[in-house]
Amino acid sequence: MIQEEIIKFHAYYSDPHFEHENIIKYCDRPFGDSKEMVDELIRRYNEVVRENQNVLWVGDCYFKNRGKEILDSLNGNKYLLRGNHDKRKKDKEFLSFGFKEVYKEHFLSSLDEYDVRFSHYPYFGFSLDKRYENLRPPIEDSVVLIHGHCHAKEKRTWMNTVHVGVDAWDFRPALRAEVKAIIAEIKSEIPI
Repeated sequence: MIQEEIIKFHAYYSDPHFEHENIIKYCDRPFGDSKEMVDELIRRYNEVVRENQNVLWVGDCYFKNRGKEILDSLNGNKYLLRGNHDKRKKDKEFLSFGFKEVYKEHFLSSLDEYDVRFSHYPYFGFSLDKRYENLRPPIEDSVVLIHGHCHAKEKRTWMNTVHVGVDAWDFRPALRAEVKAIIAEIKSEIPI
């Protein structure tokens, strides 16, 4: 388990699906093809992440053939929490692409003064999605869940959750300060 105090993340990033042509139509992404999408995802990522900053990827990279090439073109130190589209590659392969560490399942941590759980999977899933029930985190009223997976356009997907998927963040990483502001909003609305 990593601790936010040990590895201070500048941003959180989920579900880019870099080389996944069909994700464009599935999620109504504004790209003509996967090459255009990859180029734009790289551009927007590098606009907000500098070379020495740490980014926690919350799953679903979706690399087919260009994993190392794509990661080499992205700024910062990258840490991966696996998602369902990351299961076909071994940790060793992700590390060879350029990830600093690879995590297999959700974990409890903190983001400054807030207790958070990082998970690729949300509590309930998208469209009552029942897949991956054994990988979903337990519901914790006092902990904010930071997740991906659902491809929602909303940054808050349920009472005490923050969605960091690119579809909600204009196809760029969610910055630490932005996520922290949403957590503060959650804490002001829900007595947790």
